[in-house]
Amino acid sequence: MARNRVIYQSEALYVSPNATGYHYASGANGVNNLDAVPAVSDTMRTTQYDPSADNTGTLVEQLTRVQSASYSFTVNRTDVNEYGKLARIDAVVIEPPTVSLDFTYLVTDGRNELLLDFPIDGTVSAASGHMQSRPGQNFFMMTTSEGSDAQGLTLANHKLADAIGVGNGYLSDYSVEAAVGSLPTASVTIEGFNMLGTTGTIDGPTPGVDLENGTAVADIKFALPLATGDNDGDAGENFQTSDISALRPGDISLSYTRDGGPGDWNYRSLVNDATSLNIQNFSLSLPLSRSPIERLGSKFAFARVVDTPITATLSVSALAQDLISTGNNNLVDLLDDTAERDIRITMNKPGTSTAAMHFDLRGARLDSENVSSDIGSNKSVDLTYTAQIGGPQDNVHGVFISGIFNDGTQKAKTNYPSSYDLV
Repeated sequence: MARNRVIYQSEALYVSPNATGYHYASGANGVNNLDAVPAVSDTMRTTQYDPSADNTGTLVEQLTRVQSASYSFTVNRTDVNEYGKLARIDAVVIEPPTVSLDFTYLVTDGRNELLLDFPIDGTVSAASGHMQSRPGQNFFMMTTSEGSDAQGLTLANHKLADAIGVGNGYLSDYSVEAAVGSLPTASVTIEGFNMLGTTGTIDGPTPGVDLENGTAVADIKFALPLATGDNDGDAGENFQTSDISALRPGDISLSYTRDGGPGDWNYRSLVNDATSLNIQNFSLSLPLSRSPIERLGSKFAFARVVDTPITATLSVSALAQDLISTGNNNLVDLLDDTAERDIRITMNKPGTSTAAMHFDLRGARLDSENVSSDIGSNKSVDLTYTAQIGGPQDNVHGVFISGIFNDGTQKAKTNYPSSYDLV
């Protein structure tokens, strides 16, 4: 039966670790397919990746706490005209299509960041993996039947859902925002090469493209795990989602190195010091815009490289209290001030003093300070800090992310695929 409408209850967003590689743990199509896994009992059987057994398991993982998602494609055509005819005689495609995916999600514990190939142990620059040559990732938007929650489906109904795949997706922008009165969120922009719609969520063709010859990747299938919104209780080894429903603005603090410069983690609070700022909101942006590199003989760009230099930006808006935010109020002196600061955003797990997430902007410099006031409003100050990101080995400049998920351990995702409960 055709759907009359689609709303958020019926959708779930997924990501694969690699656009052109295996999407099953045991090969292109698993051992066979998920229905062929030996049964544990007559009514229930579970498949998990076991390197010593011939089990199949999907490497595709669900992105959780998603709040919005939109995707589109544009086909760029060039008109072919000739003398003697006013209208075009053809419109040919000489450039690869433009595919985009934008989504937002609630920041929790770093799991989504890990699935998006960000290191979450705080020791490696967040941009490091995205600055290297890679085929991108595949993203899948699953849509179930009208009126059905995507979470909690039986396998039979899950298999009948539809999926839209974005192939060879590259992260081009990542930003984190928080404000008084709202939950902290992350916004992600993905640039892709291909889009593919499939009926069914198991053993379908992937949207990945071989960028060398511009053809679809052959003999690689995918399976989407059952959507879930709760901790799966596997003692940290096969987490589906976080046990944190959402982080709260009251558990967020900003601090910075004021005395020792970069690497001095003796942070001074921007909130609790006597000379503090009453922060209302902040936005941390990590732009990773890319330029396609094309060549004759290739239908698609054979590479999509990051535009350098990369400059991360932190914007802070606050109610002014004591105006010594720069640490040096004389602009003449500030022109000669080349000091760099490390700024840390800490998001604690609700009801605890345990940090669920850290976002560090290292090697930052103050670019602007704008103070404003008017009748009826509190005096406010807007600060803008920037840091230019070095190479993947630069641990002094850039954005660094720490997450409580699996204690920030950088486990290979290919070794911990999602589990299925087959009924």
